[in-house]
Amino acid sequence: KPFNSFVTSLRVGPKQRKYLVGTRGGQAFEMSAKDGTNMHRGAVIGGHSHGELHGMDVHPERQECCTVGDDGRLQIWDLNTRMLVKSTRLKSGGRCVAYSPEGSFIACGLGVGKPGPYEGMFSVYNESDLTLIFEAKDAKRMIMDIRFSPNGLILAAASMDRTICIYNVMDSEFFAKAKCK
Repeated sequence: KPFNSFVTSLRVGPKQRKYLVGTRGGQAFEMSAKDGTNMHRGAVIGGHSHGELHGMDVHPERQECCTVGDDGRLQIWDLNTRMLVKSTRLKSGGRCVAYSPEGSFIACGLGVGKPGPYEGMFSVYNESDLTLIFEAKDAKRMIMDIRFSPNGLILAAASMDRTICIYNVMDSEFFAKAKCK
């Protein structure tokens, strides 16, 4: 399902067997002219719907990447088919994103550079279904970088307020460990 499904363009293909539908959400769908079904079970191409793309990371094992941006979406892309696989809405615009070393978690740094309730927050999602499993707000300004340690036991979030928040990661639980200035 597109982020913003308002149709902005429609183009009928050769021999009128299929048509291409473009949406305001920056996605294009190839549809059957015979019965109107989506020929690819998702977007043929897509992107973030508005503003800038700020963060991207590549899955450590699969041909997949995740992206975040001003539109407040975490999106997972298949690198072979170049199609959107899954997407979820964040609480704010995203600035950075990182897979855990084994690829089971995705951490997103939030913030848009303006005062607000989500500025300085980060969230961690289960990669398989993009369910939210943890969130914290220990910084005052947007999170500009977020990374797991190579062994996956530490998560660090760097903020524009010149702090780095360190978390222990134990059995899908996240515990604040330190705050560096």
